[in-house]
Amino acid sequence: MRTIFCAIIISFFLYGCANKVMPTGGQKDILPPEILNVVPQEATVNFSATKIVITFNEYIQLKDIAKQLVISPLIFPSPTISVINKKIIIELPDSLRPITTYTINFGNAIVDNNEGNLLPGYSYVFSTGPELDSLKLGGVILNAETGQPEKGALAILYAASMADTSWLKSPPDYFTRAADDGSFVIRNIRAGSYRLFALNDKNNNYILDLKDETAGFELLPFELKDSLYFKVFIAPQAVTKQVVKASIIEDPGKIVTTFSKAVINPVWKFLGSVPDKILSEISLKSDTVTLYVLPTSLDSMKIEWSDGENILDTVMYMKSRSALKPVPAKAKIFTKWTSYPASGSVLKGESHPYIKWAMPITKIDESKILITKDSVAHPVKILFTDSLQTTLQFESKWIEGSYKVAVLPEAITDFTSNSNDTVNFSFIVPSERSVGSVSYKVNSPVQSAFILQLVTDKDEVVRQRFFNGSSNGIFEMVDPGLYRLRLIVDNNNNRFWDAGDFRKSIQPEKVEYHPDQITVRSNWEVEVSWDR
Repeated sequence: MRTIFCAIIISFFLYGCANKVMPTGGQKDILPPEILNVVPQEATVNFSATKIVITFNEYIQLKDIAKQLVISPLIFPSPTISVINKKIIIELPDSLRPITTYTINFGNAIVDNNEGNLLPGYSYVFSTGPELDSLKLGGVILNAETGQPEKGALAILYAASMADTSWLKSPPDYFTRAADDGSFVIRNIRAGSYRLFALNDKNNNYILDLKDETAGFELLPFELKDSLYFKVFIAPQAVTKQVVKASIIEDPGKIVTTFSKAVINPVWKFLGSVPDKILSEISLKSDTVTLYVLPTSLDSMKIEWSDGENILDTVMYMKSRSALKPVPAKAKIFTKWTSYPASGSVLKGESHPYIKWAMPITKIDESKILITKDSVAHPVKILFTDSLQTTLQFESKWIEGSYKVAVLPEAITDFTSNSNDTVNFSFIVPSERSVGSVSYKVNSPVQSAFILQLVTDKDEVVRQRFFNGSSNGIFEMVDPGLYRLRLIVDNNNNRFWDAGDFRKSIQPEKVEYHPDQITVRSNWEVEVSWDR
């Protein structure tokens, strides 16, 4: 009998293996941790405890607590939070404010030990006063330039009575973090008048103090009431202190100085040896000054920089590594250059090829410059596009084909009396059948200055136009792909998007996107109408 029983068991086991019938171990746990008890109870008023204990029905852990946990208002020093088996224990300092409602929001930090099931958005609220503050406000935090949500940015409330000099320099009265879609809700706020700010806080100290931190604000203080909703646009903030960021002798006779922000009236003073001749060039954004000097043989120079009458810095300039390389005494020095497009590349629509010389050009022999299309001479207009004559552009009606640019030796002479060696580069103009176009009509009731940009799905600017009020036109020779139209309200008419300055109550310049995505196809014109 025993033998028969064993045989049955073995047969059953072999049958189960053959048919892959194995024990399942029970159903997988998919339930979040459940709170069994909280001491003191949630929503306690006249709170005086020094410890909060939250007990769950299973073992739990806290994940990414540094980013997920939000305690509003802030508590100094920070509470000590620990996990022991099935309990979260919060030990509070004795520095809680009187008559204040506190919210301890765990975000998505609480998960069970075994399966990682999440208890989302759990908050513990208590008040050191006789009642809980119950007001709230919501909104969304967006990138001012792209309109995209700013995930994890802080929404910050200050009492409106706080001095303006303290905004984003001291801990906030209330705050919360924006969700993935940029939305936020600040709860349990006391009635009163407030100012709202947003901060992309890189070092988690709730203060705007790093160069790459972005911030935004609601312009006016407001009296808090339920159902308030705000859109806050954040952007890089203006640098407060003007300093020299970078300085170098880029090439013999070429001194490049970059400042932390635009200089209004740059003034330079050479200390020691003074060049015999100086040419100056200021960048479009007025934050870089290039000096071309003669003689070029100085290994180092010392310059005192000022903005108007305000002395900024005294800078010692040393040659760059490339400029430090010894040059044989009898070696011929040629003017450096770069080309657009890079040799072998495609010429983008609505553009012209050019050569950017390292030095200003003082003399040019156009007979030594030849542009050919498919080996046949192609007529062009040759001109400099800048006052110092560093950018030599070739204008023409560019049609489908392969082009070559050849500049023979000594066609140009630069500021230092050096000339060029042979310059050769090629480029391609695509067929009109292989590209498309976008025609636009913008109707605006406001006669503001605008910048209309055609951007890729990654917000890269492909083309742009400048106009006032309404406009219509066409972007030609656009590569097939996905695009959108972006409109910038250019308040100061400087042809750049400006990020504003919350310290001066200047908002970022408004950026709007046309709601429709544009699909450009080969040999096809897309028409877009935009009524603002």
